Amino acid sequence: MANAMNGGFTRDVDTNALLVTGAVTGGLTDTQLRATPVPVSVPDNTPLTTAAPVSVPSSATVVTLMVSNAARRALFIFNNSTSAVYVKFGSTATAADFTFKMAAGAFYEMPRPLYTGIITGIWVSADGAALVTEGA
Repeated sequence: MANAMNGGFTRDVDTNALLVTGAVTGGLTDTQLRATPVPVSVPDNTPLTTAAPVSVPSSATVVTLMVSNAARRALFIFNNSTSAVYVKFGSTATAADFTFKMAAGAFYEMPRPLYTGIITGIWVSADGAALVTEGA
């Protein structure tokens, strides 16, 4: 049987907990929701003030695509190569240890929350470059 609700939700300003208004059948009670605050993520809609595009030549050995930057607020990668690239959020990307694989001509936009550490890559074969743009 599906949960039924006659009411709505509100947020407790002091505890940031999601609260039920009205009756709930088969779901969490108001007390349970108060005991489990739900964090609220507010998007940062402030315009970027800097964008630093760089071209990183492809390589069959690991290269740094972007250094660590605690102020990073956006990151875009375009694989301007005819070869796939293995990208790792961290050091020493390999074909067996990577975060994601980008096909030739693929575009990637980092989702929030942003990873602010070093980003490395390694291509299947070296022919082209990665166009990497970081915004802060």
